[in-house]
This record gives sequence, C-alpha cells and structure tokens, in this order.
Amino acid sequence: MRSIRGFAQSMVSRAHTLKTKLFPPPPQLEPVERVVVTARAERTRREAQQYFATPERKGLLECVVSSISTGADLTDYYVLHHYIVTRRPRRILELGSGVTSVIMAHALREVAEADPSRPPGHLETMEDLPAFHADAQRLCSPALRPFVTYSLSGLHMERKGQLWMFCYVSLPPGPFDLVFVDGPLAKRDGKTGVNGDVLRLMELAPDAALDVVIDNRLPTCIGLAPYFPERLLVFDQALRIGCMRGMSGRALRAQPARSRPLPDVDVFEHLGIKRWDNGAPTLGA
Repeated sequence: MRSIRGFAQSMVSRAHTLKTKLFPPPPQLEPVERVVVTARAERTRREAQQYFATPERKGLLECVVSSISTGADLTDYYVLHHYIVTRRPRRILELGSGVTSVIMAHALREVAEADPSRPPGHLETMEDLPAFHADAQRLCSPALRPFVTYSLSGLHMERKGQLWMFCYVSLPPGPFDLVFVDGPLAKRDGKTGVNGDVLRLMELAPDAALDVVIDNRLPTCIGLAPYFPERLLVFDQALRIGCMRGMSGRALRAQPARSRPLPDVDVFEHLGIKRWDNGAPTLGA
C-alpha cells in the first residue's frame, strides 16, 4: 500500500513539475512595480469610461447586461475599439465570439462612416459553443451585421511538443491584420491547452504581418512565446492582455525556446497606438 501511495505521490509531483515548466507562474511584482501597474490599470479604466461616454459610442455597452459571454471587460473593449479606429485594419479574426464582436463591428462601422472612400473593414468571428454563437448573433444590431460574419466551428486538439493546442476546425482564409484571441476554452476533456490558431495562421501566410491581442490567457501567452523572437509577445499585467505587433510566419522558430517570463509592457505602447485623448481626433491618430 505504501509503495502504491508513494508512486501516486511521485506521479502527482512530476505532473506538477511539468506543468510549472510549461506554464511558469508570472513573475512576482516588486512593491514599486505593483504601484505602477495598479496606477496604469486605474488610468486605463478612467479613459475607457470616458471613451464610451462620447455621443457616437454612448449606449454601445448596453449589450453587456444581457449577454452570457464572459472574459472581456471594459478596458478590453476600449483597447480593441480604439485600436481599430486608429490603425484601421481591413480584416480581423476573432477567436471566441461575444460582446467584443459587437465592439469591433461598431469600430469598423465608425471607420467606414468617417471615410466612405475606403473599402470597409470586416470581422470574421469564430465560436465552438452553440449557445455562445447564438447569443453573439443576437447581440449584433442590423446596422452592424454587414461588418461581421459569425461562424460556428468544431475544435480539434493536437500535440505540439509538450503542449496541447486547441484549434478551430474551419478557420476562414487569411491573411488577417488583427487576431483577437478569446477562445476556445482553455480546458477540454481533462486537458489544459493553449490556442494554436495563431501559429497556424502564421504558417499558412508566412509573409503577412499580424498584430495579435490575447485576452487574459496567460497560459496561451506563455505557451506561444517560445515560438517567437524574445520580447515580441508581451503581457500587460495591468490589463491582463497579451499582445504582439507585426509578427510574420518567417520569424517563427522551428523549435521553441525554453519558457521564459513575459515582460510587462503597456499594450498601447507595444501595439504602437496613442492612448485616447478626450477632445482630440481619434480616427487615424
């Protein structure tokens, strides 16, 4: 009995050690760093509240109340909407539909109305759970429907090194300018995995420069970071958002490097967009 118990305990210990190696915990912030991160989070939340109080965006967040979607919050909506009206991406892919689908479709419409001479941008959003897929479509008003395509897709899991990669079966054809990762769920069939679609997109279109925003998925950020050059994928500790800018498949590592702590960098700084300034022009800033 003791030998069986000892064997079981050793297997649990080995599993914990492997998980720690694959997904090392985020670095502990020093007191001064914690103050800086907290101040950045509070500043961003104030900006977000003011941003969505403007006449053209007032009422946009009413859909949050009736939605069953989870995960994203006010500062996520602010980052996504402000990125789109500033950088004006033509094609966007969202992995995991919800309120953010409405937020991004609204930003695309805002850009289209401000400059009718430009071809309108479009959002492709993927979901694997039928209830969330139906709810996301319900939230989208008729005025926003031309700017977004909703797709329901199954999932498949594949092993890449020591990681389980969760991927949507039927990704729309790329290339894309922006990918927002907020799905699928990180745990399936007793397995903890990371989203592997970012790697797939870069392998399929190796010459395309891709910006990526990853919502509050630290294991995905840590699991993907070794495939990219150092400091390309960062994690904003204040907003719990991972991001990359201008990454192409040509720079992917054939073999991942060792897992390493992700640097804490302001998401606005890393994506190369100015924070919203109340009263200043937003479009094309």
